[in-house]
Amino acid sequence: MLHLIDATNENSDEEGQKILKQVMQRVSAGVPVLQVFNKCDLNAKINWRGEWIGISAKTGEGIPELKQKLLTLVGWENKPESTFLARERHLEALKEAYEHLKLANQFVNLENPPLDLLAEELRLCNESLGFILGETTPDDLLGMIFSRFCIGK
Repeated sequence: MLHLIDATNENSDEEGQKILKQVMQRVSAGVPVLQVFNKCDLNAKINWRGEWIGISAKTGEGIPELKQKLLTLVGWENKPESTFLARERHLEALKEAYEHLKLANQFVNLENPPLDLLAEELRLCNESLGFILGETTPDDLLGMIFSRFCIGK
């Protein structure tokens, strides 16, 4: 979660802490929170307790650091082989989902749509999207994971 604070507001430290406390009562435990102060190009004095990143939406200052911190927080690793593999797999699943949606749309536009075929195309579309979300995993992907990481062999 990003907690964005106006760095030029003299009361931002105190107000920010109050708001953050209220928000955290409604957020699931373990959700990482990143404090981000905007308008840091205006030489604002920041007295925040804890870790924070300063940015300027106007000049772009601090944006690369913010992006890197966000990637780190979500556990992204810069490994070309795994990034390409996941991307290729996701693109293929998206293409399949799109094709199933196109067929489903053709069925919908018929005068008497075959509901069983429409339902099947929607199910197949959902299955393709499930590959991306990790809800379903094709056997060949499981085989690759087991061969690379020796999980449970």
